[in-house]
Amino acid sequence: MRLLLITILMLSVTLQLSSQERREKARERMESKKIAYLSDKLELTPGEAQVFWPLYNEYNAELKKERKDRRENNLEIITDDEASEMIEKQLEYQQRELDIKKKYVEKIKSTIGAKKALMLWRYERKFKEDMIRQIKRRDERNK
Repeated sequence: MRLLLITILMLSVTLQLSSQERREKARERMESKKIAYLSDKLELTPGEAQVFWPLYNEYNAELKKERKDRRENNLEIITDDEASEMIEKQLEYQQRELDIKKKYVEKIKSTIGAKKALMLWRYERKFKEDMIRQIKRRDERNK
C-alpha cells in the first residue's frame, strides 16, 4: 500500500513538473515570436536593437512584477465596502502601470525615436490580438 501511494505521489509530481515545463517552453516560444515580430515591424537598426532590447526587457519585467501583485477576488461574496476598496486598489494598480510606462517612454524614445516608440505599443497590442486569434483558431480545429 505504501509503495502504491509513493508511486502515485511521484507520478503526480512528474506530471506537474512536465506541465510546468510545457508552459515555460510555450512562454519562451511566445516571447521569441514577439521579439521577432517587434524587431521586424519597428525596423530596428542593429545599434537601436542593441540598446532597445535590454531596456524593453527591463520595462516588461517591471510591468510583469506589477501585474503579478494584482489578484482577483471572488466578487460574489464581498460587501460593498470591500468592493469599494477593491476598486481603489485596481485604480492604484493601473496608475502604477501607467507610471512605469511613463518612466520608460522617455528612455525608449531616446533609443529608437518617438515614432517607433509610439508604434511599439500599437504593435504590442496587434501581436497580442494576432496570438489570441491563432489560439482560438487552433482550439476550434482541435474540437
